[in-house]
Amino acid sequence: MAKTWIKALAYSWLMLVLGACQQETNETLLRQLDQEISQFESLIELTDLRIELKPAKSTPFDASNNSNFEETLANEIKTETLQNFFDSLSVGIRIAHPYTLINVDTDLYKLQSLLGHDSFYFMEHADMTPRFHPTEVVYLDGQRASVTDEYVSKAAITAKYKADSQMENRTPAERWVLQQSQARSSSDFFVLTKAKPITSITYDISLPYRETRVGHASAAGDTLSTPAGDIKLLAITGNQIRYQIPTAVAEHITVQALYQDGRPLRKQGSNSATLYSGQKINDLRQALDEMRGARKQVKRGRITTQEELEKYLEPRLDGLPGLQEPAQYLQVTATYAGPVSKVTFIIPESDVKTLNFTSTYPLDTWEEEKEYRVAADFATGKNGIIDNDGNWMVEPAMDQYFRMLNRHYFTDQIDNRENQYHFDPATGRLKKVDYLLVESAIYQDRYVRVSRQTNGPRGLAEVATGKVVLPMEHTMLHLQDEKFWIAGKNGKEGVLDSALRQVLPARFDNIDFDNGFFQARRGKTLDLYDSKGRNLTHGKYDHFKRFSDGRLLASVSRKNQDGLVRQYAYFLDRQGKVAIDLAARGFSQAKVFRNGLAAVRDAESERWGFINPAGKLVLPMRYKDVSFGFFEASGYAPVRLSNGTSALIDKQGNVIKTFTGSFSHVRYEGDDENRYLRAGKNWYDAFGNPVQPE
Repeated sequence: MAKTWIKALAYSWLMLVLGACQQETNETLLRQLDQEISQFESLIELTDLRIELKPAKSTPFDASNNSNFEETLANEIKTETLQNFFDSLSVGIRIAHPYTLINVDTDLYKLQSLLGHDSFYFMEHADMTPRFHPTEVVYLDGQRASVTDEYVSKAAITAKYKADSQMENRTPAERWVLQQSQARSSSDFFVLTKAKPITSITYDISLPYRETRVGHASAAGDTLSTPAGDIKLLAITGNQIRYQIPTAVAEHITVQALYQDGRPLRKQGSNSATLYSGQKINDLRQALDEMRGARKQVKRGRITTQEELEKYLEPRLDGLPGLQEPAQYLQVTATYAGPVSKVTFIIPESDVKTLNFTSTYPLDTWEEEKEYRVAADFATGKNGIIDNDGNWMVEPAMDQYFRMLNRHYFTDQIDNRENQYHFDPATGRLKKVDYLLVESAIYQDRYVRVSRQTNGPRGLAEVATGKVVLPMEHTMLHLQDEKFWIAGKNGKEGVLDSALRQVLPARFDNIDFDNGFFQARRGKTLDLYDSKGRNLTHGKYDHFKRFSDGRLLASVSRKNQDGLVRQYAYFLDRQGKVAIDLAARGFSQAKVFRNGLAAVRDAESERWGFINPAGKLVLPMRYKDVSFGFFEASGYAPVRLSNGTSALIDKQGNVIKTFTGSFSHVRYEGDDENRYLRAGKNWYDAFGNPVQPE
């Protein structure tokens, strides 16, 4: 690309050589002339240069690789699309008392794609980037306020300090905006002059644009007219193009090279050379001869001062009007990711206009932060806690790692050691505690799990006071049904109620909670306990399934008179008493109740049927197999019919759908609606629809 000094030749050559000290020596004048002569020689050499276009070397082109293409082709601006774009932008907020610091991720890369420009557009046309102007905020307390005149932005700073000499008067907030803008050019930064928490902010957004037309060229010599002159395609060779474009409009025209299928190729680079008229080139040559003549005069001692040099050159150069003629055309060579089929020129048809948008951005507020939150002090960088009015509840004295865990606990990190603090919002007291939270969750709106060290023995602390109310000596603490704690200690398990009173002592090997009951095993003995800790089964059974529809499937293995071990199964009620004696009813097997019915197997026919919680046979013994039971979501059950066909049936026994292959697996994901069954190699949901489980 031509050097920047070439552009200066649009002005008189005298502006380049005048103004030096009047007492110049001959050696200084010679050096000055030699420099100017060299520059003129280079410029004339560039005007004579003829570029031979050859395909650029590159890696093999892959048309299936999207990275070789721009995201979109030039298209008409759609305000709805742009409004949706602006509405989707990400806005970040941080309070640094007495300010609120805001940044908008402008996502210029995506915007220039929506506008039909290449990935260099905003880099080359910074004046066409959108302008964001905050207008209104909604505070956490619901109050609305105009902020039109209460913010600091880069644009406002530039307008305020028009002279560089004034920049030393910038405020700390203005310095922050400029520093952030320089570090992260993809975002717009603002400082609101108030430190009150907000839930949303509204911006007026102005987007400069020009109305355009799209022209195409596919062969050397194709031209497109502009008010400043014609655009001319000079050549397409492989993945390179060369074109001539008027200098006056070059920076406003977007050029896209298209692949054979019409997709715009990604540009890899370009270079350009300035083209001058014949008059200008002739005058440049004449000026060069005059400067060489002046050099001879200096060399011979006939010109010894700057004044004499000016007197010699001025009349000779004033008669060369081409020296002040601006360059009319650029010749551009551009290289793309793949072979070019056609070139598109997006040509502005109007002066710059403005599209206006308004977007409101809701700001995520953590539930725990709705009354107070961590904030920094802008001057010191220290953190404290402020209320919803922006007033300090805890003065800023904590380090940069200080953050909220939940509404009563905060944490920081000093010298790689974590410290945690209990906060009482009623008194504003922040006190360091000698334990760590296992996690930030608050249980029963009353307790947090705590430990002396990571993965150490656990206890419970009361969130209101920060006091440890259950000693940190438990290997396990699990809350069940928001009512009971299963607590492990010294290898044994017990149960505590919500007031931390003992329900079951810590002497069991394992305890499982099931619908308000506890299945507790101690050695080989398994028993069912109610919520009061009463034993309902007294060692009568050695296996339980789970409670469903008020029935618990229990079994016990006993020796028969012939010495063989046989398993006996029962459905128990909520008092632990036998509600259905399966063996006495002639049933050899059963599955748990699901959706009001349980599958049972007839001991003689070995066929399956379904009973209700009262033990009444609802669907007769006619199924070869039952895979699961009735799904909650659909009310259907997967079975194998008497002829061996796999099917889904409803509660009346009607066949809803048949399948190829037998049901071999039921998979559970999330809630009951996400149960899947497999027939052969295929998966189906509870309604029998084909699916592909994640």
